[in-house]
Amino acid sequence: MPRLGIIANPHSKSNKQQPSRIASLREYFGKHSLFEKTNNLKGLRDTIVNFRERDIDILGIDGGDGSISVALNTVVEEYQGRPLPQIAVLGGGTMNVVSAQLSQKNSHKDRCKSLLGIASSEESYKTKKLDSLSVEGRCGFLYTDQSFVRLLNKFYEVKGGKAKALGFCLKVIWSGLLQNPFFKKHVENQVVRVLNGTTEVMNEKTLGIFVATIEKLPLGIPFLPQISNAGGACNLVSINCDAKKVIQRLPFLMLSNRNSSHKEKFVCHGNALEIQYSQKTIYTLDGEIFTAKEKNLSIGTGPKFEFCVL
Repeated sequence: MPRLGIIANPHSKSNKQQPSRIASLREYFGKHSLFEKTNNLKGLRDTIVNFRERDIDILGIDGGDGSISVALNTVVEEYQGRPLPQIAVLGGGTMNVVSAQLSQKNSHKDRCKSLLGIASSEESYKTKKLDSLSVEGRCGFLYTDQSFVRLLNKFYEVKGGKAKALGFCLKVIWSGLLQNPFFKKHVENQVVRVLNGTTEVMNEKTLGIFVATIEKLPLGIPFLPQISNAGGACNLVSINCDAKKVIQRLPFLMLSNRNSSHKEKFVCHGNALEIQYSQKTIYTLDGEIFTAKEKNLSIGTGPKFEFCVL
């Protein structure tokens, strides 16, 4: 039977809303797993080292994309070239980008049941391998910048669950249609240069760029279409339409002609991309927000992870 280690992030959205949830998880998995609540980065690192030394086969992560991102980067650092454990995503966050790639639409309870079944039997189970990006020494699956990051940052300030989150989305749409100051402050075109290897492939105004090794955005929207044919390369999509028209045009740009570039959208893929900005940009990697160290940002391929499909 596979050896299972589980980390639970008490700061994830679901665990904050249900403080007794972690204790229930610990009791549920019982003797079938090593179980640790990780209160901070040091606790997470110590737990990963302990799991490595005890030779776990599967790392279960209870938390959202932020928890997954920090855990995976810590795993890569601490395993230092050794074979990585398989990853099981139990959920519990806001965006759940990774879960969307695995088509995991079942409940948290059902995922736990599936993982317990894997850990307590000798039967085979389904897995899926995902390539990752490498950005400034961090690995992840979805990079975004500019307008999308500014709006995401405001979204993170929203408290009160799904109703207020929906209200924020409606505010963005309405303010975009009216072109009021809120929208103009956060959504604007900026000139960006993109190199694929050493070749310039784009030099024009863009609202924002997505780079990913995954096909789907949160909610399962299949926005990044070349991934299945890219052979592990990074897929880049740049939204180049005018900020004044983006609310009306974005659904069309996201859902139609996804494989081809045109005036309002640029698409390419490669293993060594460089995005050149006029100043240090802010960006997100799997929902975590960072400020770039330099004006020119290199994006390449990172390690491959194998996920249990729960």
